[in-house]
Amino acid sequence: MNKESADPARDYAACLTRVAPLADYVAVNVSSPNTPGLRAWQAGDALHRLLAALADAHARLDRAPPILLKLAPEIDDEVLGALLAAIEDAPIAGLILTNTTTTRPSGLISRRRGEEGGLSGPPLAPRALEVLRRSYALTDGRLPLIGVGGIDSAEAAYARIRAGASLIQLYTALVYRGPRLVGEITQGLARLLTTDGFATVAEAVGADHRVPAPRSQAAASISSTMARAAASGSGACVIGRPTTSAVAPARAASAGVATRA
Repeated sequence: MNKESADPARDYAACLTRVAPLADYVAVNVSSPNTPGLRAWQAGDALHRLLAALADAHARLDRAPPILLKLAPEIDDEVLGALLAAIEDAPIAGLILTNTTTTRPSGLISRRRGEEGGLSGPPLAPRALEVLRRSYALTDGRLPLIGVGGIDSAEAAYARIRAGASLIQLYTALVYRGPRLVGEITQGLARLLTTDGFATVAEAVGADHRVPAPRSQAAASISSTMARAAASGSGACVIGRPTTSAVAPARAASAGVATRA
């Protein structure tokens, strides 16, 4: 959204129309911390105007890709519940949970911790996981969810899947670990699934909401490299928006990975 826009809802709809022929899905970002007022579009009249504009544009498309809303980690339960109710009759196929955070955890010791902007990487992970878990519970698993934020290992990805994620996105971890991380995660997922008795990733989606987590499930951990980056405030782990992501479809342990710019 252009921060100087006179009609943001119209702009979102216009962008949807332009990119639809080229997209596998369209992410509608209403949560970037770097655009003043953007997060107001997650609730109230602004949300309803946005959904109406998207619905109208989506209905006119010859090729209508799925639309996903990308939400902020600071969204509270009341706003989240109202948003989930509002999108029931809108062409919203799922949620991306979550964007970067404007909060600064007490344990963050970076000399840059006072800078404005979105914080990504390990400090974001606990809240992103909680919003994902809550969204899955509120929708009884009916809405596809994409987990993102501080995922840097198979264990971290598996924690999102068990919490309700059907898909996983990687950002900051790719900066520090490189593309090899994607293979490490898919191979690690195969091991974790076997240990817990799942034949496919799809079977594990939302498993934490159905039965107690097995003893074999490891807590989502962060790599030493990522931890050092979070503490020092270096690179994309702290301030700024990453420019590369990898989307790992959660359909099977050996699912392919599509890299997007």
